[in-house]
Amino acid sequence: MSKNDNLEEFLNILEGQKDVGLILTRNESEMSGFIRFFEDSGFQTSKNVFDFFGFQKMYLILDENLPKDFYDFLTQYPTGQVEIFDKGTNQPKVFSPDYQNQVFVLVATEESLVKLKEKGFEIMDKVGPVFRN
Repeated sequence: MSKNDNLEEFLNILEGQKDVGLILTRNESEMSGFIRFFEDSGFQTSKNVFDFFGFQKMYLILDENLPKDFYDFLTQYPTGQVEIFDKGTNQPKVFSPDYQNQVFVLVATEESLVKLKEKGFEIMDKVGPVFRN
């Protein structure tokens, strides 16, 4: 079985799940291979948390500069309702995940998880299935 077969199996497990998936990579080079796979598979990413409202297949690359609103999204996603304050409109925006039709995956190196934990972002406590190559 190839890495892509294992990754596709992992993504199939995530379909219909309330949990966010996490792919742990050894380094940035390995991460770029996963990013290519996601882009070839129709996944999208964004630097704006509101783009994650209503997505079908999204991935987010975690690094030490993760904005708090993305962490808030990640924390609330399994609850069935995500509410993020929009500073542009001074109004909260609410999103209800459609777990049957959406997949949300995080991609991170071990090092980035350590740096995020030092900032108070407990990523491992917020995710479900984890894929390690």
